[in-house]
Amino acid sequence: MAAERADHFSVRLFRTALTGALLAAAVPFPARAADAAAAGGDWYATVVVVGGAAEVTRLDIDGMAAPYVESGWQAVGGGGVRVGRIWRDLPLRTELEVVHRYRFDLDVRSPSPAGLLDFETNIGTTSAMLNLWVEHRGDRLGGDWPVTPFIGVTAGWARHHVETIRTVLATGDRSDEHEATDVFAWGLGAGASWDFADRWTAEAVWRYMNLGEVSTGTLETGESYEAGAYSSHDLVLGLRYRFR
Repeated sequence: MAAERADHFSVRLFRTALTGALLAAAVPFPARAADAAAAGGDWYATVVVVGGAAEVTRLDIDGMAAPYVESGWQAVGGGGVRVGRIWRDLPLRTELEVVHRYRFDLDVRSPSPAGLLDFETNIGTTSAMLNLWVEHRGDRLGGDWPVTPFIGVTAGWARHHVETIRTVLATGDRSDEHEATDVFAWGLGAGASWDFADRWTAEAVWRYMNLGEVSTGTLETGESYEAGAYSSHDLVLGLRYRFR
């Protein structure tokens, strides 16, 4: 029941964020079409660096006796690229984003007749997301600096690459398992961009990401565990080049 309530809450949160972004798009922001034309074309590419704090929750563990989980919030990092378009007649930007993040470590220990078992799991994630940003183009923060705040939502696909190493600590015997899981991912964020040169823009974004479920698969020795939710609070820094 708790897992179902958490899933329902996540869906409601995403729907609320999407509705808010669409309503914000309907607000008559001050126009800056001339500025957009002067700054470059509609299409652009961005290189991004991602750093954040992530956690996995709602663990379901099978095949282990009295497991002890070493987890919690961890630092993660990654990078990727975006290709997007600025819509001049609307206060919107749309993007296709591909990012790889690594790595999240999840360690589990469990007693067994052979001695204490150590399971070390490393999670790397590749995602392909569609981003929708609503810009407040009429705002100019910091005097004459062309700073544009924005909010938005993101949704798409993520693949978790999971490697689990099982070690019998008493003997050092090791085995490993590799598993790939495809999931639906979504997020919401807010940030600001700064047009610091003719075609160049720097941006900073805070973003919450829900990266879905993560599973180790079933090891040859029968153990497995699955996290019902993998989430991250990210700081995304980007350098954008506008084409003409």
